[in-house]
Amino acid sequence: QDADLVILLSNDADKPTETIVHLAKHRSGQCGQTTMRLGGARFRFVDDSRDQKTQAAIEAGEAF
Repeated sequence: QDADLVILLSNDADKPTETIVHLAKHRSGQCGQTTMRLGGARFRFVDDSRDQKTQAAIEAGEAF
């Protein structure tokens, strides 16, 4: 009850690079969920809604 933001992460064993991000509580905004992918050799999550060209640049380390 004291948290401003609660984020839950889950993944499916069949899709090891995909993670479901559940925004369970957001005091100042909407709740919901999105799917993100683990991007390339670095440990970072990448928004699934980005286009292919941007995603390729991120995986190559050319864009943040």
